[in-house]
Amino acid sequence: MRRGKTAHSLTGAAVSAPKPAALRTWALAAAAAAVTTTTLGAQKDKTQRADPIHIPLGAIHDSKEEARIRVGMDSSTRWLKVYRVETTPEVTLTYIRQDLGGARGPRPDSAALRPGETSPITYTVAFHKFDDQCMDAPASSIAASSTGTACRVWRRGADKRQVLLNLRPIQEPGAWIETVVFTWYSRDTNGELIRLRLELRDTGLAADWKHYMPRTQIVASTSVVTPHAP
Repeated sequence: MRRGKTAHSLTGAAVSAPKPAALRTWALAAAAAAVTTTTLGAQKDKTQRADPIHIPLGAIHDSKEEARIRVGMDSSTRWLKVYRVETTPEVTLTYIRQDLGGARGPRPDSAALRPGETSPITYTVAFHKFDDQCMDAPASSIAASSTGTACRVWRRGADKRQVLLNLRPIQEPGAWIETVVFTWYSRDTNGELIRLRLELRDTGLAADWKHYMPRTQIVASTSVVTPHAP
């Protein structure tokens, strides 16, 4: 981004271009299988990739959610960062694709990667479903099933569809994005295979599915698939 230009955040609002020291970016160094936080000035360093993943303007580091997700991860996870942006997954996907690239499809093949190679980037999309779901607490649900009592509190798929229809752009006919997962692999010169993953999660729905606020969680991580060769 050049000085003096006007930038646009993911919410579509125009903002003044920040000073280089204030602009945060993600640079995924695939060959080194590491993700580092850089400034705009660092992007000019030839040791950085030419196509860093820019943290969207207005993104908020969610340290609380990051800590919660870490609890469920195993020791293979090397790096994890969690952010949130106040916009829809559709807008976030467009931004990330323009910056990162990638083609929609299954995970790339990692078996054929030779030392020093990085796979193509692919992504998968999962859309919201509209089945009714019981909202009873787990203990209540177990008791209900054992006695034959019907669910007492429901969240309705019809409510979910209506609130999304009112407030969300449609990605495909009758479909709204729930999650998007970008995946690619890198094998270093010692044979270690690393998976790089960027996940977008729609987190804007209220628990009862009757209200919606545009919000997307961004989860970026790297994990070891195959350790260094002995």
